[in-house]
Amino acid sequence: MKKTFMFCLIFYLLTFCKSSNVDLVGEYKSKKSSLMNKLKRTLDGEGWLVGSELILNIDSTFTKNTCDLILKGNWSVKNDSLYLKTLKKIDKKDTTLQVTYQVAKNTKASYVYYVGNDFFLRKNKSTSGKIFTEKLIRIK
Repeated sequence: MKKTFMFCLIFYLLTFCKSSNVDLVGEYKSKKSSLMNKLKRTLDGEGWLVGSELILNIDSTFTKNTCDLILKGNWSVKNDSLYLKTLKKIDKKDTTLQVTYQVAKNTKASYVYYVGNDFFLRKNKSTSGKIFTEKLIRIK
């Protein structure tokens, strides 16, 4: 009876426990939306963010590249959410003078993503009320 209980306990722990943060370390990239998905989102009044790349390092630091910014900071996971806290922003718009902004250390998480199976998902509402979706898929 004791062996059966131990087997069931170990099986439960291995099967249902959340994966560690180390499992999330890697490179993620946004994928272009299909033509049908673009049409549906346009009709629904939603936008789809593309051209983003996210690198999560084992030391809980990250680098996020977008079309106009490079963001650097720390990441953490709680339940099914990935929190990115930006500590440095580099503006890529002006190639002659890249402006770097230091972000206050007490600033809350800059981005919060839902953690899926090999992807992260974030929805953001703009000041105009339009909803933008960003999906980052693991590439490495």
